[in-house]
Amino acid sequence: PKHTSVRQCSAVQCSAVGDRSVLCSPVVAPPNHLALHRFMSAHIFAARGGHEPSSASSYRSSLLAQHVNALRRVLSVATSPEGYSVSGDDLGYLFIRQSLAPSSPCYSFPAVRGAINDILFASMTTLIVCGPCGVQCFAWSSILARMRARDWQEESSSPYRALALPLSLSNTVDPFRTPSVEFLSLAFFPSTMTLFASSDEQLIYEWSLASEKLTAVYRGHTNAVNTMVASEKHHRLISGGEDGSVRLWDSRTHKCTQVLDALYGSTMLPEDEGKSELHSRPCWVSSVAQSKDENWLLFTGGMRFSCLWYLPAATLIATLPMRAAGRAACFHGLNQPVTAGEDGHVYFWQSDHAISSRMATTSRVIYSLDSHSPRDSTQLTAAGDRGQLSVFRESDSMPISIPLRRTAM
Repeated sequence: PKHTSVRQCSAVQCSAVGDRSVLCSPVVAPPNHLALHRFMSAHIFAARGGHEPSSASSYRSSLLAQHVNALRRVLSVATSPEGYSVSGDDLGYLFIRQSLAPSSPCYSFPAVRGAINDILFASMTTLIVCGPCGVQCFAWSSILARMRARDWQEESSSPYRALALPLSLSNTVDPFRTPSVEFLSLAFFPSTMTLFASSDEQLIYEWSLASEKLTAVYRGHTNAVNTMVASEKHHRLISGGEDGSVRLWDSRTHKCTQVLDALYGSTMLPEDEGKSELHSRPCWVSSVAQSKDENWLLFTGGMRFSCLWYLPAATLIATLPMRAAGRAACFHGLNQPVTAGEDGHVYFWQSDHAISSRMATTSRVIYSLDSHSPRDSTQLTAAGDRGQLSVFRESDSMPISIPLRRTAM
């Protein structure tokens, strides 16, 4: 649900040359959003390789660059242990803010080639991102050091890369091979340094960051696995996917122990799954969230409502209606359920499962939510399209819109 195919338009025509796009005809009409994304991606990639655009297209590039912030889709957002806000977009850029105040400087660099679907901090020193590029780890301490020293080079991200994780049990890494699998979500066990990543090929991968080796592959979903959360205390992994199911996994046996039906709220064992109509319904799960006490599960997706489950009893407690398909879910503050989706609104829910407030943002679609507590307060960040973050200080107050524009060095 985060990805859109590129179509040809009459205003700007792009032809594929390898994995790049070349502008073939002049702009004679308002440019199409998808074609602009394709052209700007090619322009950025060419700059990384040291190829300057021709003089004939440089002026056109400068005009198109003015629109890129409005077209930018912010797909993921996270908070570092030090309180920095880190977000990733669909062009592979990471944006870092020391605080979410509008006056705070914003630093960015091209971290990967392709979209950044999820961001995770594995420790005080390791930042992990995933997307079409695979799973990449970065030395967070090095990024902070160069940012504080204002030694920033937007054209190259190679000094920040720590390692590239293998995709096969042979545990070999081919640095010249582009992964054919796209990773959509990340989860982590801190004490054992175990990393999980879900993919669009129905699989969940497990790595040991200590040995940098792939240790297990989880199989059971019948379509892309969009989202995932982990509970190390219960040795549990929870995933949701395009097949409309939410699955509970035992991380010790790497087996699925229970399947939750996202549409009807029923539970079943994996061996009984073939007897149900689970895979015959057009329903997908885009986001799952787990409360801090790990007893509550919240997930949303294409069914235009969210589901709140009590995990110890595997019981559906409430369905929370929405006006459009859901894209993001989280628990805010003292386990307050929060959901958002394709109507550009953030839904705050009360303890009695009634809606507390429905707050509009400047985004048309919200892709990610992040709740964090800076300085004894709690705030919520919503990331969406139009290249902006929406920050909620209170659940009943209007959000602060923060554009993601790089601060000049």
